[in-house]
Amino acid sequence: AEYMGEDSGFHQTAEMKLDAHQAAAASSASLHASFKVLSGSSTGLEVPVVKAVSTFGNPAVSVVAVSHRRYGYYVAHLTGPIPPTLNGLPVSGEAVPLVHQDVLELAGT
Repeated sequence: AEYMGEDSGFHQTAEMKLDAHQAAAASSASLHASFKVLSGSSTGLEVPVVKAVSTFGNPAVSVVAVSHRRYGYYVAHLTGPIPPTLNGLPVSGEAVPLVHQDVLELAGT
């Protein structure tokens, strides 16, 4: 089973940077986020985070879940033998908050 519904085309380590910004609506502001691929076969690709929970990765290597919660975005390691890193630190199964310009490294994606 593919976690993104199709093969992402990534087959080597890729780094992704979170770009989050406020989009002012007429009556309220909402947070929008996207990942920009910094390395690997899809360098420069921007991937919007549009669902409440989005998954990224290769199940045989590493998969993360990025969740949109009331107060922002969070990332957690779901499965795979190689833990992802966030700004150089390992990400566990415990969700950690993401902030603008965070760098998430996901091996094998």
